[in-house]
Amino acid sequence: MRRNYGIELITKNTKYHESRITWSEKTYEDPSLLPHRYVFILTNRCNLRCSFCFQEKNRIAGSMTTLEWKNLIDQLPNYAHVTLTGGEPFIFKGFKEVFLKVTEKLTCNIISNGLLLNEDLIDLLLERKNFEVLSISFDNIGNTLRDVPTEKWNRTEEMLKLFIEKRNDKEASQLLDMKTVILDENSKDLFEIYKYCKEVLKADTHSFMFLKGHPIQHSDIMFPLEAINSLSEAHIYADLDLIRNQLEMVRAYNIKNGVYSYTHPKFINLNSTTPLTPKDFQLINEKDHIPELFQNCKAPWASVHINVDGNLFPCMAINTGNVKKTSLSSIIHGKVFSEFKEEIRRCGTISGCNRCGYLLKKTT
Repeated sequence: MRRNYGIELITKNTKYHESRITWSEKTYEDPSLLPHRYVFILTNRCNLRCSFCFQEKNRIAGSMTTLEWKNLIDQLPNYAHVTLTGGEPFIFKGFKEVFLKVTEKLTCNIISNGLLLNEDLIDLLLERKNFEVLSISFDNIGNTLRDVPTEKWNRTEEMLKLFIEKRNDKEASQLLDMKTVILDENSKDLFEIYKYCKEVLKADTHSFMFLKGHPIQHSDIMFPLEAINSLSEAHIYADLDLIRNQLEMVRAYNIKNGVYSYTHPKFINLNSTTPLTPKDFQLINEKDHIPELFQNCKAPWASVHINVDGNLFPCMAINTGNVKKTSLSSIIHGKVFSEFKEEIRRCGTISGCNRCGYLLKKTT
């Protein structure tokens, strides 16, 4: 399925994705509406220090309190979807209070490394019907690329299996999603990683993430507005043919077994009946962003991030205002955010979009 709205869905959509399609189109056309998705960076602290992480993870002054996060939730529209992330979101001391407040009225997903999962936390997640997806980072079997001690990862796997077991016993609808960053170090193992997630961990969905091409994307430190047009070179993968062969095995597996997986950016359809070809990967190893090759992006109208210190930003980390000082609506309809959206509307995409996960290549 393909719709022109800033995120390309090329396979079966989840309920969340269907909502995002609807609200992406509405908010782009109606400037009075607030976005659909709100990413809460509850903390930028993390119990891991992955070499390829896009966040600084240095202590930021003025972190949002539990009460301030709860006050922000009261300002969200009734159609909002909230992503709780970090850093590592389960480190945040007020996580339970924020999670319960969000899921009283809004749908929610969580992005985590999974190391702090325990049975009590799993029970909490599964008791909330508005909680939809638990996404866990997993980059190789054993997760050694994230420098996770073996005993800690073995325990995490047991918790993921328990999540699925309890979910199935309750006949609940929450999904387990695994996220794999594609690196030169794991490129030869992508299919085995995928099979492991599907067959051993019983994951419902899987996302393969290509390394982003600009440090301004989803950063936990703020950049000046003019940095959105600054140049940055994306990582060049050493063996793209190897990656293509691995992902072709994933695609064939999906068709054979009736399951689904995705790539970010969504240039590559892992759920098509048509085999992958080198043409599908033409844009992945471009070091520079070439705007004329991409569709106009509408993602900033659909999704915003609130940093650990309350600074609100779109997909690119520019400070458009602070929710501790200014109302959510005033920031989103304010001068800086409006200038950013108008630049995207005028240009379609810009240098800061380099290999962004929201990019859609133009169709011929």
